[in-house]
Amino acid sequence: MYLKNKWNDIGIKKKLFIISASLILVTSIVIYTVLFLIVPKVYISIKENSIKNSTEQIISKLEKGAGKDYLEEINKYSYDNSAMVTITTLYGELVYASNNFLLKPSGAEDFNRVKPKEFKKAEDDIAISKQFYFKDIGKDCIINVHVPIKIFNDTKRIMIRILPLILLITISIGILSAYIYSTVISKPLLKINDVAKKISKLKFDERLNFSGDDEIAQLSNSINLISTNLQETIVSLEDANKELLTDIEKEKLQDKRRRDFIKAISHELKTPITVINGQIEGMIYNIGPYKDRDKYLKESLESVLELKSLVYEIINLAKYEESISLKKEGIALNALVKEVVNSYSYLEDKKGLNIIIKEDENLIVNADRNIVKKVLSNLIKNSLNYTLDNTDIVIEIKNNYSIKIINKCNNITKENKNDLFKAFYRIDESRNRDTGGNGLGLYIVKTLLDMHGDIKYDVDLDDGLFIFNLTFKENN
Repeated sequence: MYLKNKWNDIGIKKKLFIISASLILVTSIVIYTVLFLIVPKVYISIKENSIKNSTEQIISKLEKGAGKDYLEEINKYSYDNSAMVTITTLYGELVYASNNFLLKPSGAEDFNRVKPKEFKKAEDDIAISKQFYFKDIGKDCIINVHVPIKIFNDTKRIMIRILPLILLITISIGILSAYIYSTVISKPLLKINDVAKKISKLKFDERLNFSGDDEIAQLSNSINLISTNLQETIVSLEDANKELLTDIEKEKLQDKRRRDFIKAISHELKTPITVINGQIEGMIYNIGPYKDRDKYLKESLESVLELKSLVYEIINLAKYEESISLKKEGIALNALVKEVVNSYSYLEDKKGLNIIIKEDENLIVNADRNIVKKVLSNLIKNSLNYTLDNTDIVIEIKNNYSIKIINKCNNITKENKNDLFKAFYRIDESRNRDTGGNGLGLYIVKTLLDMHGDIKYDVDLDDGLFIFNLTFKENN
């Protein structure tokens, strides 16, 4: 278990090196052992067959008659095969003896014991004996061939002696080959592992570049594809999270505004309800001036109508806030402004005011028509309600896709201009209906413009002038 854990802790390059070097070393030892055991035996077998064939050839020549050169033929045969050769008659008379044989006189007795027509390998040597008819001397003879095997045993001893050198060379070549092999194979794997670790840490700035169409290149392309897809997925998730956080913040803001709005509504509705309640009770019980029912019924009706108008505005605002789908389209802005202005001509005449429209050119904007119309309607109505007597209301339509609604009014300062967008906010703290509306006009404008999203708005004050700026997104 310990060795297994140790092996598992080794890097891929070291594993490849150890395995490759071990395989090369073991293979070399096996091959050398096989050569040591098999080669001498194979060589002896081949040599024996060669000597047998050579013997058959020399016998064939002697049987046919080699003439006076027969001694030269036999000497050449003896020299080529490193053999000791004797030729004797059937009665033991020596006809020929090679130089090798003469160096070993005892060999004649050995060969005399070999029976004719036998091919025989002695325990240590190769020995062949065969009877034939020697034509040149006209007698039946026996040729005896003896090849010492000592030369082959010398080969074994030489192989054993050079074994350390061969092992050293084999180990050196094996280690070098294993190192080169492990480096070449492990380099792309280590690179892939490095990039994979970076991907696991969500770092996608590095890519694998391996050419070819082998498994390494295919794996690299797959990892690159995974990295790209993962990066795109994470980016999309981050964008989705940002949108979700934005939506949550919007929802929180909207919820806060809704709570504040409900508080403001409860306060705003309390006054007319209290007035109506007091007037009706006074008329029921004929208290003081409330005995004049006709007079106070009219006042109660006016209060009810004001309350009705307020409730109507609240209901419309709730509808706009619940409506989340915008229907944007090309709108002729100049024509829409004139349409809204004309709808308030009665109020314009009633208050003796004059609305002047200044336009550069006809503009087409991409927006929700109903929202833009409601915004313009509230702004123009607000201007008519709060502008000073005997002054003009100016509406400028600029070719930079902006609208300015300008009117002259008092009591608005830089300190309270941001409060204008709060629900039910009135500059006149007495909340006299004769000096203004219900305080929802600019709150509704802000709510609608925030919901629309791509229409910018702000308020400027300039020497008693109240300037409301609308800037539309340029229509491409």
